[in-house]
Amino acid sequence: MMTGNLYTIIAFVLATSFAGFNIVIAYDRKDILSEPELAGLAYLFGIGAIALELFLFGLFKMKFVTAHILLPWVLLAIINIPRFKARFRKNNAIRPAILKIKLPEMIIAALLIFVVCYAFFIALIRPVESYDAVAIWSLKAKVIYMAGTVPPDFFNIIGAGYQGAHPDYPLLLPLSQVWFYTFIGNFNDHLVKVLFPLNFLAFLIVFYMFLRKAGAERIFAMIFTFLLASVRQFFNYATNGYADMQIAIYASLTFLALYLWIKTKSNVYFWTAFFACLFAMWTKNEGSVVFLSFVAVLFIYMTAQIRSYGKIVSSYGSILFATALLSGLLIAWSLFKGIVNVQNDVVNAQSFATLDITEIFKRALAIFYEYQRQAFGVKYWNLTWVAFIFMIIAGFGRMISEDAKYVVIPVFFILACYTAVYFITPNDIGWQLRTTTSRLLLHVLPLVIFYLALSFAWFIPGRRDTDE
Repeated sequence: MMTGNLYTIIAFVLATSFAGFNIVIAYDRKDILSEPELAGLAYLFGIGAIALELFLFGLFKMKFVTAHILLPWVLLAIINIPRFKARFRKNNAIRPAILKIKLPEMIIAALLIFVVCYAFFIALIRPVESYDAVAIWSLKAKVIYMAGTVPPDFFNIIGAGYQGAHPDYPLLLPLSQVWFYTFIGNFNDHLVKVLFPLNFLAFLIVFYMFLRKAGAERIFAMIFTFLLASVRQFFNYATNGYADMQIAIYASLTFLALYLWIKTKSNVYFWTAFFACLFAMWTKNEGSVVFLSFVAVLFIYMTAQIRSYGKIVSSYGSILFATALLSGLLIAWSLFKGIVNVQNDVVNAQSFATLDITEIFKRALAIFYEYQRQAFGVKYWNLTWVAFIFMIIAGFGRMISEDAKYVVIPVFFILACYTAVYFITPNDIGWQLRTTTSRLLLHVLPLVIFYLALSFAWFIPGRRDTDE
């Protein structure tokens, strides 16, 4: 039984990665991405792309059949045949330097493997059980799977019949579960949770490789990847069935890839950022904040280019195209929600109409208290936020003069947007802070860890691993 489940999971990963691989290899035309980067992004983009594909199937009332779902990707693979030949004709033999693993690196690698294996264990020993994981995500997956497609009245069913289901939320996570159920041919509330540690593993691979591409030595890239994986809040959300890990992954990929694009001038990272931003928008409503931050970072970058060179010297066409396309998709989703008559229960016309201006300022103290409680909450965050605050203060001058600012700006922009919502929410502010702040901070945690890794490198100038 266990062997059969393992083969099923492996087949699911390969089928999902097949879709993502075809996306990534189509825009990585110069083979800039390493094999580990390609593998991690293939799975993460594959799960997002198939979820989007299923929604489009639902709009056209097409039934979900595994062969039909994979058919577009087979057709794309045929188109990509010249890219496959170009990619795999090259010598991809393992370089001797990779085999030169030192004892400290072996220890950290062993710890990382243990953490990842433990995440799979914790995820799979229990079904999807927490209230939000069931009501917001898994319940929708079951409704869609039982219908065999997205029912025409799906959003009204969810909005009218289930408390706290948030019918206006994007559907990447429920449709990811639908894809899993469709692939295996039945419900399995235990096995479907494998999706979450799979995302965890794929992202850790990409995070490590992005650190290496940013110039971190192998040992330090491994240490900071382990630090991220071992943060209790991050680890917990790799196992519990919520969408916050998913949006943390896509949001972080967006800005880490943008940072590498700015640093290396390689367009492959710009398009990686584009797809990551797209899938963040398709994961949760907070994805719209990721998009706004994406636009803000690009605007700041273009402004810096104009000041330095008197003109935008690179990729302005790609920037305009990507921004316009993402804007169009966000507007289309907003119009669609209007057509099916669903709205956000926090930010909507009614909440603004009943807004008490005097009450807004009274909330500042409660918001500040919760933020400091989280920042010094070693139990769930280790010393991450304390170290981040220290590094921001200690390295502020250097930070704003170097490309690292493009990692930090999204952290503050996203948190500022979330804070603004706390000021206007119609819900009890104490309850809202207690139940959401730790999840929202999770969305930017990988960016914070990445910035700490960059900051650490400032204190040891001249050290760089040349035997990648």
